[in-house]
Amino acid sequence: MEALKSQDLTKVRPESLRAVLGPFKPAAESLPPYSSALEADTVFQIVEVRDTTKSNIAYIERLVELIDANEGFYDRQNRSKPTRQKVIRSADVNGDAHEHLPPPVYSSMYRLTLQDAHGNLCYAYEIEPLPFLRATADLYPIKLGSKLLVYKGTTVMLNATLHLGANTCRFLGGELPHMNYKLYQRELEKFKHQIDYIA
Repeated sequence: MEALKSQDLTKVRPESLRAVLGPFKPAAESLPPYSSALEADTVFQIVEVRDTTKSNIAYIERLVELIDANEGFYDRQNRSKPTRQKVIRSADVNGDAHEHLPPPVYSSMYRLTLQDAHGNLCYAYEIEPLPFLRATADLYPIKLGSKLLVYKGTTVMLNATLHLGANTCRFLGGELPHMNYKLYQRELEKFKHQIDYIA
């Protein structure tokens, strides 16, 4: 599996991994309740990552900040709102620091566009927070072209949408450099085109 991390799945099909490089096959027909299960363990490459809680405008603004650091810094200073600071009135220095931490709050929900070894595309939505998408606070938390192993039996909704949970997939990592080259500029143009954005 290590060899797959830096290779385009649509171009390379090692014989030893044939079992996990099969095509993604949506169900032939959707019947109520419009769900089925993935027929076999399948390796996908991630070709798009989208936080569905952010609007196109929010993406455009953040991408502009990332592309032009000077303009982004100036805009952040002008738009920033004062944040409320917590006042600490006492601290227990004898106890375990981790026992009083609140559980992490996940405000993002990600949609991945996945591609199998045969070029088939499908969406995958997380139904619970996936740790590999929360490792950083970056706009794009993983590199495009990263590989994801989705296990047999994973729920497939409406013929072509996978529902991912921590127990239904394994992040393998890797990347395809051509997918990440000038990613911010390409994504900015894509979002602007989607909403006919005029600056």
